[in-house]
Formats: sequence, C-alpha cells, structure tokens
Amino acid sequence: THNRPALGTVRNLREGYRKCTGKYFSTLNDDDYYHPEYINTMVTALENNHAYALAFCDHYIADGEGNVDDAATAVNTSRFGRDILQEGSVPEPLRVGMLSQSIPAMFAVFRRDAVDLNDFPDEVSSGYDYWLTYLGLRGGGQIYYSPKRLTYYRVHEGSQTSTYTDPREGLLSLKYSEYMHHRFLADASLRSIHAELRARLAKIHMLTGMNWLRLGNRSEAFRQFVKSCKTKPSAKGGAGLLLCGLPIRVFLTMI
Repeated sequence: THNRPALGTVRNLREGYRKCTGKYFSTLNDDDYYHPEYINTMVTALENNHAYALAFCDHYIADGEGNVDDAATAVNTSRFGRDILQEGSVPEPLRVGMLSQSIPAMFAVFRRDAVDLNDFPDEVSSGYDYWLTYLGLRGGGQIYYSPKRLTYYRVHEGSQTSTYTDPREGLLSLKYSEYMHHRFLADASLRSIHAELRARLAKIHMLTGMNWLRLGNRSEAFRQFVKSCKTKPSAKGGAGLLLCGLPIRVFLTMI
C-alpha cells in the first residue's frame, strides 16, 4: 500500500496494522529478515494456547550485509533479559515486557483481537514498538517465548538505531517516552508496576533537564528537574537543580 503523501513511520505502521484482516499480525521492517521457521513457530504456539496475546523469540544482530555479530547478539540477549527466560509461557508478563523490555515488538506475532489498534496515538512517535508491546499486554493476556533466534535485526548506518548524541535528538526521544509513561501511570491494569514506571518517568524528566542544560536553556532544565524530584526524589534530580544554580535552601523545599 503506497501512501500519498507519505505518512511517516508510526502512521504508516498504524495504517498497515488497521488494514490487517487476519487472526494474527507481525511487522517485518525492510532491512530485517526472518528465519524460515519463525512464523510457523510463533503461530503454532498461539494456535495451541488461546490465552497467549503474543508470541516472540530471541534474535540475531547482523550488519548491513546480513553477517551475524555473535558478540553483539549475546550482549543484546543479556541486556534485555532474554537469556534467563525459559521456553513457553512467560511469568509476570508486565515486568518482562514493560520493565525488562524483553519483547522486541518488531519481532513478535500478535493476536489481532488482543490489541486495540484504535489506541495508537501519533504522540508515541518512534516509541511505536514499546507502545505495541503495551497494547498487547494491558489486556492481561499471557505471552509465549522461544529462546531460538529466528529473526535478524540489522544495524547499519541507514537504520533508525540511534544513540542520540545530539541533545535535540535526545529531546525528541524523551518527549515520546514521557508521553507513554504518563499513559502507563494512568492505566490501572499496570498498577502492579506503577512504582517502577514512576521511577522511570522521574529519570526521563532528569535526562530531559540535562539535555536542556547542554543546549543552554537553564529555565527549561530547571522545570524538568523539579518535575523529576516531584515524581520521585533522587540525588541526580537534586544535583540537576543545583546545576541550574538553585540555592540549597530552595532545593530542599522542592523535595
């Protein structure tokens, strides 16, 4: 389907998902690829247990030519906690998906009727994969995991994988992260992990403040550090306030 004018990544994906009429859907980006057994493994698990809202697996990290980087793959698996997950039904899906972020939503197969695609706002921006995980989990469904690496994620100059060394790019990332975490904290179905999500939101405000400081905007940085301390007081948030030139006595009244 060609969109004219172009919709941008999140709107394009959203429109694609909404046009799906099958029982399941998944996403294959143009520079990634599947092992021949991937779809069959995921769909078989979903067919055998209707309580599963989604199924996912581990994946390889590959370069622009498709060559697997074994070291980077192992680091990635460990970073997202997939090295300690067992095959089958995953315990504590909310913690695994929302906190450890073990589910690569771009490499997961979702049960179509378990996901409310009407709740896919533009504000999620490049955080669409994390939001998709949220949509799959908030209904309380179970999730299936296979430790087999059946998908390949390519990292190269043209990919959207970024480190956000430019503070302006960092602010864009933090903006959609802030939006999503406010939504998460307003959702009673996530109450069991609200404390951890609140701590993350405080960190998002703190990092936003640091980026504003790097750009020389002390007033906006100050506002973000105050939000961070009000969300969850921390030494880093307090240090940020001090960096803005806030007197100690005023800082103490803020927390």
